[in-house]
Amino acid sequence: GKPTPCVGRTRELGMLSAAFDECAGEAIAQAVLVEGVPGLGKSRLRQEFLARLEQRGTPKQIWVGHGDPMSSGAPFHIVSQAVRRGLGLADHEPMPLRRAKLRARLSRHFSDRELDRVTAFIGELVGVSFPDEGNVQLQAARQDGVLMGDQMRRAFENLLEAECRTQPLVLVLDDLQWGDLPTVQLIDVVLRNLADSPFLVLALARPEVHQLFPSLWSGRVVTRLQLAELPKKAATTLVRSVLDTISEARAEELVTRAAGNAFFLEELIRAEAEGHDRLPDTVLAMVQARLSALPTDARRVLRGASIYGRVFSE
Repeated sequence: GKPTPCVGRTRELGMLSAAFDECAGEAIAQAVLVEGVPGLGKSRLRQEFLARLEQRGTPKQIWVGHGDPMSSGAPFHIVSQAVRRGLGLADHEPMPLRRAKLRARLSRHFSDRELDRVTAFIGELVGVSFPDEGNVQLQAARQDGVLMGDQMRRAFENLLEAECRTQPLVLVLDDLQWGDLPTVQLIDVVLRNLADSPFLVLALARPEVHQLFPSLWSGRVVTRLQLAELPKKAATTLVRSVLDTISEARAEELVTRAAGNAFFLEELIRAEAEGHDRLPDTVLAMVQARLSALPTDARRVLRGASIYGRVFSE
């Protein structure tokens, strides 16, 4: 429960800030792809970067979508989640309320038939369906999957173009290795067609993302940022920021055992703080030890989550 400092990522945070400044200042659409094996701190880097953007107080929008192994490959899953959050739509709200909120938000930028079209197909993208009576375009698209995809892409591009006219937009795609080809292709088209807009895509992924999506956004303005292991000095700083009275030898043991893996190091710090005499040698052993220490009911819930996903009903 104790907050820990973000250490050893000054260069990476500087590169992300520079990308945003160029995007916002020069009105250039671009992407940054942060790559790294599990545990190196991609999510923490994202959190720290977004927190620093918020602290600036400059106008911008931040839309965040997360990949999920349970929904891997589902068309438009990550981008749909990001748009829902960005437009203030909550899954638990009644459908009539979500429809009203979506139309009200889009009416800031569109009117008349254009509003009807964009609202209908953004609704299809984010799971807020509208009746198709009297809407010939929506009726036709619901009979043709290819046409539906084209209409959703067009509406998404229209939406981003309109939003970027008011302020820069940062679209975060976390865990892109659990994403889907339609989302990747959609972003590729938008980066091309909105090249002169203040639009920044921050994608975070494991190295296997290139096996799933070869030539990812090739031909677009993309910065690849590969996370390395946490430097020894930074890792030591992290240990001492939490364990005030730890000996130098013990701190070095934790740092050596973690081998630059920030997640493993935090778990080792937690185990040390809880007074465990014997520390696991691997990340997997650490996780197994943590799970085995939980009450039976909690483990049952986690087993359910491993099948049903992060959210499921009793």
